[in-house]
Amino acid sequence: MPLPLRLRASEVARLCGAQLEGEDPFLEALASPENAGQTDLVIWFRAGKSLPIGVPDSVAILCLPDQALGQRTRLVHPNPLAALQKLLEGPCAPAPVADHWLSDVQIVSRFGEGAWGARIHPTAEIHPSVRLAPGVVVEAGCSIAADSILEAGCILHRGTHLDAGCRIGSGTVLGSPGFGLVPDATGFAVLPHHAGVVLGKGVHLGPLCNVSAGILDATSIGFGSHLDAQVQVGHNCHIGCKCRIAAQTGLSGSVRLGDRCLVGGQAGFADHVTLGSDCIVAARAGVTKNWPDGTSLGGFPARQLSQWRRDLARRA
Repeated sequence: MPLPLRLRASEVARLCGAQLEGEDPFLEALASPENAGQTDLVIWFRAGKSLPIGVPDSVAILCLPDQALGQRTRLVHPNPLAALQKLLEGPCAPAPVADHWLSDVQIVSRFGEGAWGARIHPTAEIHPSVRLAPGVVVEAGCSIAADSILEAGCILHRGTHLDAGCRIGSGTVLGSPGFGLVPDATGFAVLPHHAGVVLGKGVHLGPLCNVSAGILDATSIGFGSHLDAQVQVGHNCHIGCKCRIAAQTGLSGSVRLGDRCLVGGQAGFADHVTLGSDCIVAARAGVTKNWPDGTSLGGFPARQLSQWRRDLARRA
């Protein structure tokens, strides 16, 4: 979901140190190219690459110098990620919330004795049928739909949303800050991640998983997907419906999996990789590029399973 901005392009340029080229429209929100509206600001820092199809002509673009982006309004900056950081820390930052939590008595009265020791912010929306265990933390702005189960010690950071029937394993963390870094004079600065996490209906996450919050779009897991223990899902990832991901798999930022994908244990995915639906990834495979629907992969770098098996046979 785009982050509210509600400033003129000239004001945004001044705040982030960019140079305005073109008209000076009023900008409603900061958005990713995939979800931009007619009056939004989009960041695009991939030199030599065109914008995705479907980006409205009326959007403004925060971009590198000399990028060919048509007649759109441009906010030119030598380091668009550094400019993005200023916007995320400034006008796009969420409003602060009071450091106030429900008392143990309030929690037990709503969710039963089993929830004793949980920590719940009063602005969190939690259905009465949700089962909470001791040590659960639910921060401000979260929502949890009916019949979900949160096991001991799991943490839902601000902006996490669970549809009905989700089960979250012990020690799992949802909405943690993603590993998005911006080079600066001191080394690296951390990009704020405000877009949160969204889980579809019936998603199950094993113990000690981590799902990082998105920057501009929520990190999402589609309905009916199951993740085993100790799975890392990076910021901006999208996992489709009814996927199965085995233990200790790692998805770097902005990975996209189609529906019904099967992933073996300890597999790894490079950032911005896309798999189609109904793909199979063997254990310990390293996926470094995009693959279409129905592909079976193995090895490192991952290649079609039949090819990988032939390579193994030749080395035997």
